[in-house]
Amino acid sequence: MSPEGQGRAVGDAWEALPEPRPALSLEVWSLDRGQSRYFNLGPHRRACGRKTSIWSTAFGCA
Repeated sequence: MSPEGQGRAVGDAWEALPEPRPALSLEVWSLDRGQSRYFNLGPHRRACGRKTSIWSTAFGCA
């Protein structure tokens, strides 16, 4: 299953939880590509730290 498919499956299960649902950050690794993908479920603040500097402009953090 692709990282996107895994993120969607976890997201669907998360939405089936009763309220209040906890905020959850999911990291899915693609072993064949050696890359990861993050999925945030629920309300989250923008990540504006050093690790996310590549995305800081795109998300208005810079």
